Amino acid sequence: MTLNSVKCSRCGSNELLEIDGFLQCVYCQSRYEVSNAQESRPVTSIGLGADIEVLLKKCEEDPANRERYIRMILNIDPSNKEVQRFQAMGRQSRKSWKSAARQQVEKLGSATAGASSTNGGTGGVSSAVVSNKSWLVALVLSLVLGWAGADRFYLGQFGLGILKLLTFGGFGIWYLIDLVLIGLKRVTDSEGKKLR
Repeated sequence: MTLNSVKCSRCGSNELLEIDGFLQCVYCQSRYEVSNAQESRPVTSIGLGADIEVLLKKCEEDPANRERYIRMILNIDPSNKEVQRFQAMGRQSRKSWKSAARQQVEKLGSATAGASSTNGGTGGVSSAVVSNKSWLVALVLSLVLGWAGADRFYLGQFGLGILKLLTFGGFGIWYLIDLVLIGLKRVTDSEGKKLR
């Protein structure tokens, strides 16, 4: 028998069936106690299977937000087997990312070890990263003609050399800074190589 005078509080349907002393909504399957025809309260029967299916589908379609969907599913059903599969996939992808990074570091380490053994034992600095420009020549040029940008021209940094020439060594400040930087061997040539 269908009761049309009572509405389901969950979906708003007025099609409720009386089954085993309870009223059950035809659409959302919510169950209500029959105590008063005017007032019905739900019994804890909520169909969340469809919600879990939607979230599982989103886990497959949107890997960027997979962890968020997994947490939502675990709040509904902590023992869901499909979620455990997605968690294992996430752990596996993190492991593969870490192993790929580890392999890159190992390749880089072996390349620098090979370079240090082939360049005559210069302490791991390859001859490819050392400039053919002399540190001492750059220091003398910076001391004598640094205000005119001669040190920057020597290092192959022509734009900075012209700027330094036009500003008379940055009004003396740039001249002093370059003198200190070259003296401490902190300046590189135009290709980024250390001075010899």
